[in-house]
Amino acid sequence: MTQILVVDDSNIMRLLVSHNLAEEGRTLQEASDGVEALALAKTVHFDLIVTDIHMPEMNGIELIENLRRLENHHSTPIIVLTTESNRELKASAKKAGANAWIEKPFEKSVFLHTMTNNRSRALITILEERATGILARKSEQLSVAKA
Repeated sequence: MTQILVVDDSNIMRLLVSHNLAEEGRTLQEASDGVEALALAKTVHFDLIVTDIHMPEMNGIELIENLRRLENHHSTPIIVLTTESNRELKASAKKAGANAWIEKPFEKSVFLHTMTNNRSRALITILEERATGILARKSEQLSVAKA
């Protein structure tokens, strides 16, 4: 089952996003700010993280930067869901490691499409990383066997 973390300081927005995703049969956890989300992410592997930008304690950009430092979330798809449309803020989120940006209010179909598309890309990245690791180990084994 897909594990999704929804991070937003607005209880109503968390409920709205969770409701839209729960209809699709996913397991959801919620956090009201970046600090709470990071604590959860250190103990749970999420398949997708949806975060707001403007939150108390730790904002969305800081959260994304911290998530990317965690081994279990270096390639987890992260979607920013915010009222912001500022280009510089979008660039900061992308630089921090966000995979997609959706402005509120959002259409459910656009949100679900973005989520599915980013999960697929993340899976390809994980498979590529695993294949690269396997090839490197095989190459190393062959080098040792030849010596």
